[in-house]
Amino acid sequence: MTWYPSSTWRGTARTRPRAGGGALRPVTATLSALALTVLAPAALLPSASAAGGTTCTVDGTPHTTTPTSPQITASDDAAHVIDCPDGIRPGDTVTGGALANTVTIRGQGLSGTLTLRGQDTVTIAPTVTGADGIGANGVLRAAPPVAGVPRGLNATVTGGGPGAVIAGAGNAGTIDIAGIPADITLTGGIGNRSNSAGPGNSGTITPGTTGTLTVVGGDNPEANKDTDTGSSKTVTTPGDGNTGTVNAGTGDTSLVVRGGAATYFGGSETYPADGNIGTITGSDTGTITVVGGRSTDGPGSEAGTGNIGTITGGAHSGTITVVGGNRVNTEQHGRRGGIGNIGTITGGPTGQGARRIVVTGGDNTNGPGGTATSTAFQRGSLIRATHTDGVTIEVTGGRGTTGGAGNRPSLFPLNTLPSTIAGGPGDDTITVTGGQGTTFGGPGNDTSTVQTGPLLTKDVPGVVDGGDGDDTITVRASHNAPDVGGAGTFGNNGTINGGTGNDTITVTGGNTTDPGLLSYGGNGNSTKGKVDGGGGNDTIALTAGTPQLSLAGLVGNTGNYGTVNGGTGTNTCTITPASPLLHGPTNCP
Repeated sequence: MTWYPSSTWRGTARTRPRAGGGALRPVTATLSALALTVLAPAALLPSASAAGGTTCTVDGTPHTTTPTSPQITASDDAAHVIDCPDGIRPGDTVTGGALANTVTIRGQGLSGTLTLRGQDTVTIAPTVTGADGIGANGVLRAAPPVAGVPRGLNATVTGGGPGAVIAGAGNAGTIDIAGIPADITLTGGIGNRSNSAGPGNSGTITPGTTGTLTVVGGDNPEANKDTDTGSSKTVTTPGDGNTGTVNAGTGDTSLVVRGGAATYFGGSETYPADGNIGTITGSDTGTITVVGGRSTDGPGSEAGTGNIGTITGGAHSGTITVVGGNRVNTEQHGRRGGIGNIGTITGGPTGQGARRIVVTGGDNTNGPGGTATSTAFQRGSLIRATHTDGVTIEVTGGRGTTGGAGNRPSLFPLNTLPSTIAGGPGDDTITVTGGQGTTFGGPGNDTSTVQTGPLLTKDVPGVVDGGDGDDTITVRASHNAPDVGGAGTFGNNGTINGGTGNDTITVTGGNTTDPGLLSYGGNGNSTKGKVDGGGGNDTIALTAGTPQLSLAGLVGNTGNYGTVNGGTGTNTCTITPASPLLHGPTNCP
Protein backbone atom coordinates (compact mmCIF):
# COMPACT_ATOMS: atom_id res chain seq x y z
CA MET A 1 0.00 0.00 0.00
CA THR A 2 1.06 3.61 -0.39
CA TRP A 3 0.62 6.14 2.39
CA TYR A 4 0.52 9.88 1.83
CA PRO A 5 0.46 12.69 4.41
CA SER A 6 -3.03 14.10 4.87
CA SER A 7 -2.01 17.41 3.31
CA THR A 8 -1.45 15.72 -0.03
CA TRP A 9 -5.04 14.53 -0.37
CA ARG A 10 -7.67 16.82 -1.80
CA GLY A 11 -11.29 16.69 -0.76
CA THR A 12 -13.01 16.14 -4.09
CA ALA A 13 -14.97 13.35 -5.65
CA ARG A 14 -11.78 11.97 -7.17
CA THR A 15 -9.38 11.67 -4.26
CA ARG A 16 -5.75 11.42 -5.23
CA PRO A 17 -2.41 12.81 -4.11
CA ARG A 18 -1.94 16.45 -5.01
CA ALA A 19 1.22 17.22 -6.90
CA GLY A 20 3.29 19.62 -4.85
CA GLY A 21 6.70 19.61 -6.42
CA GLY A 22 9.92 17.75 -6.04
CA ALA A 23 10.38 18.20 -2.31
CA LEU A 24 9.00 14.73 -1.70
CA ARG A 25 10.58 11.37 -2.25
CA PRO A 26 9.68 7.82 -1.27
CA VAL A 27 11.25 6.08 1.70
CA THR A 28 10.37 2.40 1.89
CA ALA A 29 10.26 0.44 5.14
CA THR A 30 9.19 -3.13 5.84
CA LEU A 31 6.24 -3.63 8.17
CA SER A 32 5.09 -7.23 8.45
CA ALA A 33 4.32 -8.27 4.87
CA LEU A 34 3.51 -4.75 3.65
CA ALA A 35 5.78 -2.34 1.84
CA LEU A 36 4.97 1.06 3.40
CA THR A 37 5.88 4.04 1.22
CA VAL A 38 6.28 7.31 3.11
CA LEU A 39 6.90 10.69 1.53
CA ALA A 40 9.83 12.46 3.17
CA PRO A 41 11.79 15.66 2.39
CA ALA A 42 14.19 15.15 -0.46
CA ALA A 43 17.87 15.58 0.26
CA LEU A 44 18.37 16.90 -3.25
CA LEU A 45 16.98 20.35 -2.49
CA PRO A 46 18.81 22.73 -0.13
CA SER A 47 17.29 24.12 3.04
CA ALA A 48 15.66 27.55 3.02
CA SER A 49 18.27 28.98 5.42
CA ALA A 50 21.40 28.21 3.39
CA ALA A 51 22.48 31.50 1.74
CA GLY A 52 25.47 31.60 -0.58
CA GLY A 53 26.85 29.15 -3.10
CA THR A 54 24.98 30.33 -6.20
CA THR A 55 27.17 30.70 -9.29
CA CYS A 56 25.92 32.62 -12.33
CA THR A 57 27.79 33.97 -15.32
CA VAL A 58 27.06 37.52 -16.47
CA ASP A 59 28.15 37.89 -20.09
CA GLY A 60 30.43 34.88 -19.60
CA THR A 61 32.07 36.08 -16.37
CA PRO A 62 31.30 33.87 -13.34
CA HIS A 63 30.05 35.37 -10.08
CA THR A 64 29.43 33.39 -6.87
CA THR A 65 27.44 34.43 -3.83
CA THR A 66 28.64 33.92 -0.26
CA PRO A 67 26.79 33.90 3.07
CA THR A 68 28.01 37.47 3.68
CA SER A 69 27.41 38.65 0.10
CA PRO A 70 24.38 36.74 -1.23
CA GLN A 71 23.70 39.02 -4.22
CA ILE A 72 24.66 39.11 -7.89
CA THR A 73 23.62 42.36 -9.61
CA ALA A 74 24.06 43.17 -13.29
CA SER A 75 25.02 46.71 -14.29
CA ASP A 76 22.66 49.19 -15.95
CA ASP A 77 24.98 50.23 -18.77
CA ALA A 78 24.42 47.31 -21.15
CA ALA A 79 22.20 44.39 -22.08
CA HIS A 80 23.24 41.18 -20.34
CA VAL A 81 23.16 37.41 -20.69
CA ILE A 82 22.84 35.82 -17.25
CA ASP A 83 23.23 32.05 -16.90
CA CYS A 84 22.78 30.16 -13.62
CA PRO A 85 23.52 26.52 -14.54
CA ASP A 86 22.97 25.13 -11.04
CA GLY A 87 19.99 27.31 -10.16
CA ILE A 88 19.64 30.08 -7.58
CA ARG A 89 19.92 28.85 -4.02
CA PRO A 90 17.66 29.86 -1.09
CA GLY A 91 18.63 33.17 0.46
CA ASP A 92 20.47 34.37 -2.65
CA THR A 93 19.32 37.16 -4.99
CA VAL A 94 20.16 37.75 -8.65
CA THR A 95 19.17 41.14 -10.09
CA GLY A 96 19.12 41.98 -13.79
CA GLY A 97 20.19 45.27 -15.29
CA ALA A 98 17.97 48.15 -16.42
CA LEU A 99 18.26 47.25 -20.11
CA ALA A 100 17.50 43.93 -21.83
CA ASN A 101 18.47 40.79 -19.93
CA THR A 102 18.36 37.17 -21.05
CA VAL A 103 18.27 34.96 -17.96
CA THR A 104 18.53 31.16 -17.92
CA ILE A 105 18.18 29.13 -14.71
CA ARG A 106 18.72 25.36 -14.67
CA GLY A 107 19.93 22.92 -12.00
CA GLN A 108 17.68 23.07 -8.94
CA GLY A 109 15.59 25.92 -10.40
CA LEU A 110 14.80 29.20 -8.66
CA SER A 111 14.90 28.67 -4.89
CA GLY A 112 16.11 32.19 -4.11
CA THR A 113 15.04 35.53 -5.62
CA LEU A 114 15.28 36.81 -9.19
CA THR A 115 14.60 40.56 -9.50
CA LEU A 116 13.96 42.06 -12.94
CA ARG A 117 14.50 45.70 -13.92
CA GLY A 118 14.54 45.77 -17.73
CA GLN A 119 13.01 44.21 -20.81
CA ASP A 120 13.78 40.65 -19.88
CA THR A 121 13.52 37.12 -21.26
CA VAL A 122 13.63 34.44 -18.57
CA THR A 123 13.82 30.66 -18.95
CA ILE A 124 13.66 28.44 -15.86
CA ALA A 125 14.05 24.72 -16.57
CA PRO A 126 15.45 22.62 -13.69
CA THR A 127 17.62 19.67 -14.57
CA VAL A 128 17.26 18.17 -11.09
CA THR A 129 14.48 15.58 -11.31
CA GLY A 130 11.40 16.53 -9.34
CA ALA A 131 12.59 20.09 -8.67
CA ASP A 132 10.08 22.92 -8.91
CA GLY A 133 10.75 25.55 -11.55
CA ILE A 134 10.24 28.15 -8.83
CA GLY A 135 10.59 26.45 -5.45
CA ALA A 136 8.56 27.02 -2.31
CA ASN A 137 11.05 29.68 -1.17
CA GLY A 138 11.64 31.06 -4.65
CA VAL A 139 10.56 34.53 -5.77
CA LEU A 140 10.33 35.89 -9.31
CA ARG A 141 9.65 39.62 -9.00
CA ALA A 142 9.75 42.87 -10.92
CA ALA A 143 11.24 45.97 -9.34
CA PRO A 144 8.86 48.96 -9.17
CA PRO A 145 8.46 50.73 -12.53
CA VAL A 146 10.62 53.79 -13.24
CA ALA A 147 9.22 56.60 -15.38
CA GLY A 148 10.72 56.61 -18.86
CA VAL A 149 12.42 53.22 -18.50
CA PRO A 150 10.98 50.50 -20.81
CA ARG A 151 9.99 47.38 -18.90
CA GLY A 152 8.65 43.98 -19.86
CA LEU A 153 8.98 40.24 -19.29
CA ASN A 154 8.69 37.11 -21.36
CA ALA A 155 9.10 34.12 -19.03
CA THR A 156 8.90 30.35 -19.54
CA VAL A 157 9.03 28.21 -16.40
CA THR A 158 8.92 24.40 -16.33
CA GLY A 159 9.01 21.98 -13.41
CA GLY A 160 11.63 19.25 -13.27
CA GLY A 161 10.77 15.94 -14.90
CA PRO A 162 9.87 12.61 -13.29
CA GLY A 163 11.33 12.60 -9.81
CA ALA A 164 10.59 11.30 -6.36
CA VAL A 165 6.91 10.29 -6.71
CA ILE A 166 5.85 13.72 -8.04
CA ALA A 167 7.46 15.84 -10.73
CA GLY A 168 8.14 19.50 -10.06
CA ALA A 169 5.60 22.29 -10.16
CA GLY A 170 6.05 25.11 -12.61
CA ASN A 171 5.69 27.52 -9.69
CA ALA A 172 5.53 26.51 -6.03
CA GLY A 173 6.71 29.87 -4.72
CA THR A 174 5.87 33.50 -5.48
CA ILE A 175 5.60 35.40 -8.76
CA ASP A 176 4.98 39.15 -8.44
CA ILE A 177 5.24 41.03 -11.73
CA ALA A 178 2.70 43.76 -10.92
CA GLY A 179 3.25 47.02 -12.75
CA ILE A 180 4.89 45.81 -15.98
CA PRO A 181 3.72 44.06 -19.17
CA ALA A 182 4.42 40.33 -19.07
CA ASP A 183 3.81 37.08 -20.93
CA ILE A 184 4.38 34.15 -18.57
CA THR A 185 4.01 30.42 -19.24
CA LEU A 186 4.18 27.91 -16.36
CA THR A 187 4.19 24.15 -16.97
CA GLY A 188 4.38 21.34 -14.45
CA GLY A 189 7.03 18.67 -14.87
CA ILE A 190 6.19 15.66 -17.00
CA GLY A 191 5.21 12.39 -15.32
CA ASN A 192 5.66 8.74 -16.21
CA ARG A 193 4.40 5.33 -15.15
CA SER A 194 6.14 5.56 -11.78
CA ASN A 195 5.85 9.30 -11.07
CA SER A 196 2.96 11.75 -11.17
CA ALA A 197 3.31 14.95 -13.17
CA GLY A 198 3.58 18.30 -11.41
CA PRO A 199 1.02 21.11 -11.25
CA GLY A 200 1.44 24.26 -13.27
CA ASN A 201 1.10 26.43 -10.16
CA SER A 202 0.86 25.53 -6.49
CA GLY A 203 2.16 28.88 -5.24
CA THR A 204 1.04 32.51 -5.52
CA ILE A 205 1.02 34.59 -8.71
CA THR A 206 0.44 38.29 -9.36
CA PRO A 207 0.96 38.64 -13.13
CA GLY A 208 1.75 41.76 -15.15
CA THR A 209 -0.51 44.66 -16.05
CA THR A 210 -0.92 43.47 -19.65
CA GLY A 211 -0.14 40.29 -21.53
CA THR A 212 -0.97 36.66 -20.81
CA LEU A 213 -0.49 34.17 -18.01
CA THR A 214 -0.66 30.52 -19.10
CA VAL A 215 -0.62 27.81 -16.43
CA VAL A 216 -0.56 24.16 -17.52
CA GLY A 217 -0.25 21.01 -15.46
CA GLY A 218 2.37 18.52 -16.50
CA ASP A 219 1.43 15.82 -18.98
CA ASN A 220 1.75 12.15 -18.15
CA PRO A 221 2.01 9.91 -21.22
CA GLU A 222 2.13 6.77 -19.03
CA ALA A 223 -0.34 7.46 -16.22
CA ASN A 224 -1.78 4.52 -14.31
CA LYS A 225 -3.82 3.75 -11.20
CA ASP A 226 -4.09 0.77 -8.90
CA THR A 227 -1.24 -1.09 -10.52
CA ASP A 228 -0.27 -3.79 -8.05
CA THR A 229 3.40 -4.49 -7.52
CA GLY A 230 3.56 -7.26 -4.98
CA SER A 231 2.11 -5.81 -1.78
CA SER A 232 2.37 -2.19 -3.01
CA LYS A 233 0.22 -0.07 -5.30
CA THR A 234 1.38 2.65 -7.64
CA VAL A 235 -0.63 5.81 -8.28
CA THR A 236 0.54 8.15 -11.03
CA THR A 237 -1.40 11.02 -12.57
CA PRO A 238 -1.09 14.07 -14.80
CA GLY A 239 -0.70 17.46 -13.11
CA ASP A 240 -3.49 19.88 -12.22
CA GLY A 241 -3.29 23.33 -13.76
CA ASN A 242 -3.64 25.58 -10.69
CA THR A 243 -3.72 24.38 -7.10
CA GLY A 244 -2.56 27.68 -5.62
CA THR A 245 -3.58 31.33 -5.96
CA VAL A 246 -3.65 33.56 -9.04
CA ASN A 247 -4.64 37.21 -8.50
CA ALA A 248 -4.34 39.19 -11.72
CA GLY A 249 -5.19 42.56 -10.12
CA THR A 250 -5.36 45.70 -12.27
CA GLY A 251 -4.75 45.72 -16.01
CA ASP A 252 -5.90 43.46 -18.82
CA THR A 253 -3.86 40.29 -18.46
CA SER A 254 -5.65 37.26 -19.92
CA LEU A 255 -5.47 34.02 -17.95
CA VAL A 256 -5.36 30.51 -19.44
CA VAL A 257 -5.26 27.55 -17.03
CA ARG A 258 -5.33 23.91 -18.12
CA GLY A 259 -4.88 20.50 -16.53
CA GLY A 260 -2.21 18.22 -17.91
CA ALA A 261 -3.01 15.56 -20.50
CA ALA A 262 -2.77 11.85 -19.77
CA THR A 263 -2.60 8.58 -21.63
CA TYR A 264 -3.51 5.70 -19.32
CA PHE A 265 -2.00 2.25 -19.04
CA GLY A 266 -4.10 -0.24 -17.11
CA GLY A 267 -5.49 0.03 -13.62
CA SER A 268 -9.09 -0.32 -12.48
CA GLU A 269 -9.49 3.42 -11.96
CA THR A 270 -7.62 6.48 -13.21
CA TYR A 271 -7.55 10.07 -12.02
CA PRO A 272 -7.38 12.92 -14.54
CA ALA A 273 -5.99 16.41 -14.07
CA ASP A 274 -8.29 19.32 -13.29
CA GLY A 275 -7.90 22.84 -14.61
CA ASN A 276 -8.31 24.74 -11.33
CA ILE A 277 -8.68 23.46 -7.78
CA GLY A 278 -7.30 26.65 -6.24
CA THR A 279 -8.29 30.32 -6.45
CA ILE A 280 -8.27 32.49 -9.58
CA THR A 281 -9.14 36.19 -9.66
CA GLY A 282 -9.10 37.83 -13.07
CA SER A 283 -7.67 41.18 -14.10
CA ASP A 284 -9.80 44.29 -14.63
CA THR A 285 -10.48 43.63 -18.31
CA GLY A 286 -8.79 40.36 -19.26
CA THR A 287 -10.45 37.07 -20.12
CA ILE A 288 -10.29 33.86 -18.05
CA THR A 289 -10.16 30.41 -19.68
CA VAL A 290 -9.94 27.24 -17.58
CA VAL A 291 -9.88 23.75 -19.11
CA GLY A 292 -9.74 20.28 -17.55
CA GLY A 293 -7.03 17.87 -18.59
CA ARG A 294 -7.47 15.62 -21.62
CA SER A 295 -7.58 11.87 -21.05
CA THR A 296 -6.77 9.21 -23.62
CA ASP A 297 -7.75 5.54 -23.29
CA GLY A 298 -7.83 3.51 -20.10
CA PRO A 299 -10.93 2.17 -18.29
CA GLY A 300 -10.82 4.82 -15.56
CA SER A 301 -12.75 7.94 -14.73
CA GLU A 302 -13.82 10.80 -16.96
CA ALA A 303 -11.48 13.47 -18.23
CA GLY A 304 -10.48 16.34 -15.96
CA THR A 305 -12.92 18.85 -14.49
CA GLY A 306 -12.52 22.44 -15.61
CA ASN A 307 -13.04 24.08 -12.21
CA ILE A 308 -13.26 22.59 -8.74
CA GLY A 309 -12.05 25.69 -6.92
CA THR A 310 -13.02 29.37 -7.08
CA ILE A 311 -12.97 31.68 -10.12
CA THR A 312 -13.84 35.38 -9.86
CA GLY A 313 -13.80 37.85 -12.74
CA GLY A 314 -12.33 41.33 -12.57
CA ALA A 315 -14.25 44.60 -12.44
CA HIS A 316 -14.67 44.75 -16.23
CA SER A 317 -13.68 41.18 -16.99
CA GLY A 318 -13.86 39.71 -20.44
CA THR A 319 -15.54 36.35 -21.02
CA ILE A 320 -15.07 33.65 -18.39
CA THR A 321 -14.87 30.25 -20.11
CA VAL A 322 -14.70 26.96 -18.19
CA VAL A 323 -14.54 23.65 -20.07
CA GLY A 324 -14.24 20.03 -18.99
CA GLY A 325 -11.39 18.08 -20.52
CA ASN A 326 -11.91 16.03 -23.65
CA ARG A 327 -11.67 12.26 -23.47
CA VAL A 328 -10.33 10.28 -26.40
CA ASN A 329 -11.20 6.59 -26.39
CA THR A 330 -10.00 4.16 -28.99
CA GLU A 331 -12.35 1.66 -27.35
CA GLN A 332 -15.71 1.86 -25.59
CA HIS A 333 -14.93 2.39 -21.90
CA GLY A 334 -18.18 4.11 -20.91
CA ARG A 335 -16.44 7.04 -19.23
CA ARG A 336 -17.32 10.67 -19.78
CA GLY A 337 -15.69 13.82 -20.98
CA GLY A 338 -14.82 16.08 -18.07
CA ILE A 339 -17.30 18.13 -16.04
CA GLY A 340 -17.11 21.86 -16.67
CA ASN A 341 -17.62 23.18 -13.14
CA ILE A 342 -18.17 21.72 -9.69
CA GLY A 343 -16.79 24.75 -7.89
CA THR A 344 -17.75 28.43 -7.76
CA ILE A 345 -17.68 30.89 -10.66
CA THR A 346 -18.54 34.53 -9.88
CA GLY A 347 -18.67 37.19 -12.56
CA GLY A 348 -16.81 39.78 -10.48
CA PRO A 349 -17.32 42.43 -7.81
CA THR A 350 -20.89 43.42 -6.94
CA GLY A 351 -22.41 45.44 -9.78
CA GLN A 352 -19.45 44.77 -12.09
CA GLY A 353 -17.70 41.79 -13.63
CA ALA A 354 -17.90 39.61 -16.72
CA ARG A 355 -20.74 40.15 -19.18
CA ARG A 356 -20.49 36.56 -20.48
CA ILE A 357 -19.90 33.26 -18.66
CA VAL A 358 -19.61 30.02 -20.65
CA VAL A 359 -19.44 26.57 -19.00
CA THR A 360 -19.18 23.43 -21.13
CA GLY A 361 -18.65 19.74 -20.47
CA GLY A 362 -15.81 18.00 -22.26
CA ASP A 363 -16.31 16.04 -25.45
CA ASN A 364 -15.74 12.32 -25.76
CA THR A 365 -14.88 9.85 -28.48
CA ASN A 366 -16.61 6.45 -28.15
CA GLY A 367 -18.26 7.39 -24.85
CA PRO A 368 -20.66 9.81 -23.17
CA GLY A 369 -20.06 13.55 -23.20
CA GLY A 370 -19.16 15.48 -20.08
CA THR A 371 -21.58 17.45 -17.94
CA ALA A 372 -21.38 21.21 -17.73
CA THR A 373 -21.76 21.58 -13.97
CA SER A 374 -22.20 19.37 -10.95
CA THR A 375 -21.51 19.27 -7.23
CA ALA A 376 -18.91 17.48 -5.14
CA PHE A 377 -19.95 15.76 -1.92
CA GLN A 378 -22.30 18.15 -0.04
CA ARG A 379 -21.03 21.31 -1.69
CA GLY A 380 -23.26 23.01 -4.25
CA SER A 381 -21.63 24.30 -7.42
CA LEU A 382 -22.38 27.92 -8.26
CA ILE A 383 -22.31 30.07 -11.38
CA ARG A 384 -23.26 33.64 -10.46
CA ALA A 385 -23.55 36.82 -12.53
CA THR A 386 -22.88 40.18 -10.89
CA HIS A 387 -22.99 42.93 -13.55
CA THR A 388 -25.84 45.46 -13.38
CA ASP A 389 -26.08 45.74 -17.18
CA GLY A 390 -27.02 42.12 -17.74
CA VAL A 391 -24.98 38.98 -18.31
CA THR A 392 -25.14 36.07 -20.74
CA ILE A 393 -24.66 32.66 -19.09
CA GLU A 394 -24.35 29.59 -21.31
CA VAL A 395 -24.20 26.09 -19.83
CA THR A 396 -23.78 23.21 -22.26
CA GLY A 397 -23.04 19.49 -21.97
CA GLY A 398 -20.20 17.93 -23.89
CA ARG A 399 -20.54 15.70 -26.92
CA GLY A 400 -20.29 11.94 -26.75
CA THR A 401 -22.08 8.82 -27.90
CA THR A 402 -24.80 9.20 -25.26
CA GLY A 403 -24.26 12.68 -23.86
CA GLY A 404 -24.24 13.77 -20.24
CA ALA A 405 -26.53 16.06 -18.27
CA GLY A 406 -25.34 19.61 -17.89
CA ASN A 407 -26.19 21.04 -14.47
CA ARG A 408 -26.58 17.97 -12.31
CA PRO A 409 -26.25 17.23 -8.61
CA SER A 410 -23.66 14.95 -7.12
CA LEU A 411 -23.96 11.23 -7.61
CA PHE A 412 -23.47 10.90 -3.86
CA PRO A 413 -26.84 10.21 -2.17
CA LEU A 414 -26.08 12.42 0.88
CA ASN A 415 -25.87 15.51 -1.29
CA THR A 416 -28.74 17.94 -0.64
CA LEU A 417 -27.27 21.15 -2.06
CA PRO A 418 -28.37 22.02 -5.59
CA SER A 419 -26.18 23.19 -8.38
CA THR A 420 -27.14 26.83 -8.90
CA ILE A 421 -26.96 29.14 -11.90
CA ALA A 422 -27.83 32.65 -10.72
CA GLY A 423 -28.38 35.80 -12.74
CA GLY A 424 -27.31 39.19 -11.46
CA PRO A 425 -29.19 42.44 -10.90
CA GLY A 426 -29.55 43.24 -14.63
CA ASP A 427 -31.48 41.79 -17.56
CA ASP A 428 -29.72 38.45 -17.93
CA THR A 429 -29.87 35.78 -20.62
CA ILE A 430 -29.42 32.26 -19.25
CA THR A 431 -29.26 29.23 -21.53
CA VAL A 432 -28.92 25.74 -20.09
CA THR A 433 -28.80 22.88 -22.57
CA GLY A 434 -27.53 20.28 -20.14
CA GLY A 435 -28.13 19.63 -16.45
CA GLN A 436 -30.36 19.89 -13.43
CA GLY A 437 -30.50 21.88 -10.24
CA THR A 438 -31.61 25.51 -9.87
CA THR A 439 -31.64 28.28 -12.46
CA PHE A 440 -32.46 31.63 -10.83
CA GLY A 441 -32.89 34.78 -12.88
CA GLY A 442 -32.84 37.22 -9.98
CA PRO A 443 -33.80 40.90 -10.33
CA GLY A 444 -34.30 42.29 -13.82
CA ASN A 445 -36.17 41.20 -16.92
CA ASP A 446 -34.43 37.90 -17.53
CA THR A 447 -34.65 35.38 -20.35
CA SER A 448 -34.08 31.77 -19.26
CA THR A 449 -34.08 28.91 -21.75
CA VAL A 450 -33.69 25.48 -20.20
CA GLN A 451 -33.64 22.18 -22.04
CA THR A 452 -34.47 18.98 -20.20
CA GLY A 453 -33.47 15.43 -20.94
CA PRO A 454 -34.38 11.81 -20.35
CA LEU A 455 -32.46 11.26 -17.10
CA LEU A 456 -33.94 11.23 -13.58
CA THR A 457 -32.61 12.02 -10.13
CA LYS A 458 -34.06 11.75 -6.66
CA ASP A 459 -31.42 13.77 -4.87
CA VAL A 460 -31.89 17.44 -5.72
CA PRO A 461 -34.93 19.46 -6.84
CA GLY A 462 -34.94 20.89 -10.34
CA VAL A 463 -36.08 24.52 -10.25
CA VAL A 464 -36.31 27.39 -12.73
CA ASP A 465 -37.09 30.67 -10.94
CA GLY A 466 -37.48 33.93 -12.80
CA GLY A 467 -37.11 36.13 -9.73
CA ASP A 468 -38.26 39.75 -9.85
CA GLY A 469 -39.01 41.48 -13.14
CA ASP A 470 -40.84 40.61 -16.34
CA ASP A 471 -39.19 37.32 -17.17
CA THR A 472 -39.37 35.00 -20.16
CA ILE A 473 -38.93 31.35 -19.22
CA THR A 474 -38.84 28.55 -21.77
CA VAL A 475 -38.45 24.94 -20.68
CA ARG A 476 -38.47 22.30 -23.37
CA ALA A 477 -37.79 18.64 -23.83
CA SER A 478 -34.37 17.65 -25.07
CA HIS A 479 -34.00 18.04 -28.80
CA ASN A 480 -30.26 17.62 -28.73
CA ALA A 481 -28.59 15.21 -31.05
CA PRO A 482 -28.16 11.88 -29.21
CA ASP A 483 -24.50 12.54 -28.54
CA VAL A 484 -24.89 15.90 -26.77
CA GLY A 485 -24.95 16.22 -22.97
CA GLY A 486 -28.58 16.87 -22.52
CA ALA A 487 -30.67 18.02 -19.56
CA GLY A 488 -31.77 21.38 -18.28
CA THR A 489 -33.65 20.94 -15.02
CA PHE A 490 -35.59 18.07 -13.60
CA GLY A 491 -35.79 15.99 -10.49
CA ASN A 492 -37.79 15.48 -7.34
CA ASN A 493 -40.19 18.47 -7.33
CA GLY A 494 -39.49 19.88 -10.78
CA THR A 495 -40.76 23.46 -10.46
CA ILE A 496 -41.04 26.65 -12.50
CA ASN A 497 -41.63 29.86 -10.53
CA GLY A 498 -42.27 33.02 -12.47
CA GLY A 499 -41.74 35.25 -9.44
CA THR A 500 -43.02 38.80 -9.28
CA GLY A 501 -43.60 40.63 -12.54
CA ASN A 502 -45.46 39.94 -15.77
CA ASP A 503 -43.88 36.68 -16.85
CA THR A 504 -44.15 34.56 -19.98
CA ILE A 505 -43.70 30.85 -19.28
CA THR A 506 -43.64 28.24 -22.03
CA VAL A 507 -43.22 24.51 -21.37
CA THR A 508 -42.88 22.15 -24.31
CA GLY A 509 -42.89 18.36 -24.02
CA GLY A 510 -41.75 15.71 -26.45
CA ASN A 511 -43.74 13.27 -28.53
CA THR A 512 -43.08 10.08 -26.59
CA THR A 513 -40.84 10.03 -23.54
CA ASP A 514 -39.07 13.38 -23.17
CA PRO A 515 -40.93 15.62 -20.71
CA GLY A 516 -40.87 19.38 -20.53
CA LEU A 517 -40.89 19.54 -16.71
CA LEU A 518 -40.65 16.33 -14.73
CA SER A 519 -41.38 15.27 -11.18
CA TYR A 520 -39.71 12.09 -10.06
CA GLY A 521 -42.99 10.33 -9.29
CA GLY A 522 -43.12 6.67 -8.40
CA ASN A 523 -45.97 6.53 -5.85
CA GLY A 524 -49.11 8.37 -4.79
CA ASN A 525 -47.22 10.60 -2.35
CA SER A 526 -44.65 11.81 -4.84
CA THR A 527 -44.20 15.54 -5.31
CA LYS A 528 -45.81 16.90 -8.44
CA GLY A 529 -44.14 18.95 -11.13
CA LYS A 530 -45.44 22.51 -10.84
CA VAL A 531 -45.70 25.77 -12.76
CA ASP A 532 -46.50 28.84 -10.65
CA GLY A 533 -46.73 32.24 -12.29
CA GLY A 534 -46.37 34.14 -9.01
CA GLY A 535 -47.28 37.81 -8.76
CA GLY A 536 -48.15 39.86 -11.84
CA ASN A 537 -50.08 39.26 -15.04
CA ASP A 538 -48.56 36.08 -16.42
CA THR A 539 -48.89 34.16 -19.68
CA ILE A 540 -48.44 30.40 -19.34
CA ALA A 541 -48.46 28.00 -22.28
CA LEU A 542 -48.03 24.22 -22.16
CA THR A 543 -47.59 22.44 -25.47
CA ALA A 544 -46.69 18.85 -26.25
CA GLY A 545 -46.98 16.25 -28.94
CA THR A 546 -48.26 14.00 -26.16
CA PRO A 547 -50.07 16.40 -23.82
CA GLN A 548 -49.17 14.88 -20.48
CA LEU A 549 -45.50 15.26 -21.32
CA SER A 550 -45.65 19.04 -20.99
CA LEU A 551 -45.73 18.72 -17.23
CA ALA A 552 -45.13 15.11 -16.35
CA GLY A 553 -44.67 12.63 -13.58
CA LEU A 554 -42.72 9.44 -13.97
CA VAL A 555 -44.18 7.36 -16.79
CA GLY A 556 -46.86 5.06 -15.32
CA ASN A 557 -47.60 7.34 -12.35
CA THR A 558 -50.73 8.77 -13.98
CA GLY A 559 -52.03 10.42 -10.80
CA ASN A 560 -49.04 12.72 -10.58
CA TYR A 561 -48.84 14.81 -13.72
CA GLY A 562 -48.38 18.14 -12.01
CA THR A 563 -50.17 21.43 -11.42
CA VAL A 564 -50.48 24.81 -13.10
CA ASN A 565 -51.19 27.92 -10.99
CA GLY A 566 -51.29 31.35 -12.55
CA GLY A 567 -50.76 33.05 -9.19
CA THR A 568 -52.03 36.51 -8.34
CA GLY A 569 -52.91 38.95 -11.11
CA THR A 570 -54.74 38.59 -14.42
CA ASN A 571 -53.26 35.54 -16.09
CA THR A 572 -53.61 33.66 -19.36
CA CYS A 573 -53.07 29.90 -19.48
CA THR A 574 -53.07 27.78 -22.63
CA ILE A 575 -52.74 24.00 -22.70
CA THR A 576 -52.45 22.56 -26.22
CA PRO A 577 -53.74 19.97 -26.69
CA ALA A 578 -55.92 19.81 -23.59
CA SER A 579 -54.87 17.14 -21.10
CA PRO A 580 -57.15 15.53 -18.50
CA LEU A 581 -54.07 14.41 -16.60
CA LEU A 582 -52.97 17.85 -15.45
CA HIS A 583 -54.18 19.40 -12.20
CA GLY A 584 -55.46 22.89 -12.97
CA PRO A 585 -54.92 25.42 -14.23
CA THR A 586 -55.98 27.50 -11.24
CA ASN A 587 -56.03 31.30 -10.97
CA CYS A 588 -56.13 31.37 -14.74
CA PRO A 589 -59.27 32.04 -16.83
